This record gives sequence, structure tokens and C-alpha cells, in this order.
Amino acid sequence: MKKLNKILLSVIAVFALAVFVKLPVDAAAKQTACTQTSVTIQWDLPYYATSSYYTVTGYGFSTSASITPTSFTQNDPYRTSGTFSLPTNYSGYVYIFCSYYRNSDPYKTLESDWFTSTYVNTLPATAATNNFAVDSVLYNTKKVSFKVSQNPSASGFQLELYKNGQFATRQAFYGSSSTYLPVAANIMYQYRVRYYIKNSSNGQTYYSASWSPMRKFCLAKYSGKAKSNKKGFSLTLKKATGVSKYLIYVSKKSSSTGFKKIASVSLGKKSKKTIQIVKGYKKKATNYIRIIPVFKDGSKSDIISTGSIYVYK
Repeated sequence: MKKLNKILLSVIAVFALAVFVKLPVDAAAKQTACTQTSVTIQWDLPYYATSSYYTVTGYGFSTSASITPTSFTQNDPYRTSGTFSLPTNYSGYVYIFCSYYRNSDPYKTLESDWFTSTYVNTLPATAATNNFAVDSVLYNTKKVSFKVSQNPSASGFQLELYKNGQFATRQAFYGSSSTYLPVAANIMYQYRVRYYIKNSSNGQTYYSASWSPMRKFCLAKYSGKAKSNKKGFSLTLKKATGVSKYLIYVSKKSSSTGFKKIASVSLGKKSKKTIQIVKGYKKKATNYIRIIPVFKDGSKSDIISTGSIYVYK
């Protein structure tokens, strides 16, 4: 009978231990705001803050569950949000810690533990002028695609297109390349981008704090003709809104090297202009042409119109 009583007492002791020594349970957490260098996180109170066995002294965060924060907010046991510094373009998990002591400890020895984690991101950096450009051009169907330098934390980018100074469209693209967009020929376009990141934890989309600088292009359409009984060849250029002149380059090779500037053409008030090229080409051979629109502010188009023509003499 005494042996049985000992067994029952042991069972009661184990049950009491299971009731009173409750293991911590992860509290929910989510990002509520961010800048380029910080994130604001909201969390539920941890077990330590609601248990009569512990006293919480502060909260901190770390980008690793195995690295305890070096500093904690102090004397705020019921805090449920905080703003923490992180690098620009950061994306990843962060861990929220709390510091506490056991009420049964007469020395109030501080301990710390992480009690929840969440995926966060800072705002993507603003794209610089050399971070985006025209990617590809379909001359016959008048369509253009765009690309950006891949931001390591960004999900994709947003593109704004302005036609002759007026807003035309805004579209978002996943990754670093856009689809082909229709454009009109012989018109100045401006375009700019900003990165975005889709936070998988709270479902929110965050954009760069500001748009990139503007870039420009003009899809210049022209025609060329060479006659067997006439020296050189002719080019007919059409007036384009926002364009002050065209630079004409010719090469004897199809590669990107070897092009030489042979003419600078201003149309003035004319709707089109035909010029005769009588130098800088190769006779009885195919010559390759590049036409670069130059805008009124002196900047050059991101799209260079290309072609070839066989010259007889």
C-alpha cells in the first residue's frame, strides 16, 4: 500500500509540473511599415509577459535566432511593436527576443529568448539612370521592351511611360524584364522605373521611396534608296515631336564597331527631309546605317534606328 501511495504521489507531482511549467508558444508577428533603413514590427505578447512566473524587462530583435540582440528596450514589459534598423534592400526573417527574469530567483538573473519571427523587408533602393534601359525593339510592329538591373531584394519593377510629355501608362512586371509595349513612331517618349517587393508574410507590396530619373527614346522611322546610275544613296527622315536633329552613322560592317558619323540633319519646320549621302560609304557593297534622334535638351535617344542599303557607286 505504501508503494502504491508513492507511485500516486509521483504521478501527481509530474502532473503539477506539466501544469505550472508551461513552455513558451510562438506569438504572431508582422511587419506594419518600413523605410529604406528600418522596419516596424508588431507582435503579440509572449508567454513570459503574461505568466506570473516571469517578469519581462524589455524587447529586442536579431536577424538570426542564434544571435542574441545586444540591446533591449527597457522597463516596457507589455510592448507590442518596435522599429528596428536594417540595411537598404534587406529582405529576410527577423527574430523578436524578450529579456526576463524568473520571479522565484532572488538575484533576478536576466535571461533572454526569441519568441516569434516574421519575414520583413526594407524599401528597395531607388533605381539609378544606369539601372534600367530599353531592352529590345520590334521595328516593324513598333513595340518596345524594357529591362532593369536585378535588385537582390526586389520582386520586380514598375514602369511609367510618358508620350510627348503626357502620361501614357503604368505597368508592373515581375523579375527584371517587361513584355513588349506598343509605341508610336517619330514621337518622344520618357520612361522611369521603381522597384517593388511583395512581402510574403503580410501580403503587402512595397515600392522604392522615389521613382528613378527619366530616360528618353524615339522610334525614328526612315527610308533609304540607292540608284545604280547615281552616286551614294538618299535618306528620307520624318519630323519627330521633341526631336531637334538626327545623327547619321555609316559602317561597312554589320558589327557595332566601325560606325562613323557622316551627317547631322535638322528638319526645322519641314515634316520630312531627304538628304543625299555622297561620302563615308563603300561602293558596290552593303552599307549599314544608324540614326540617332537628339532631343531639344541635347540628350540622345535610347533607341537607335538601324538598317542597311546596297550602294552601287
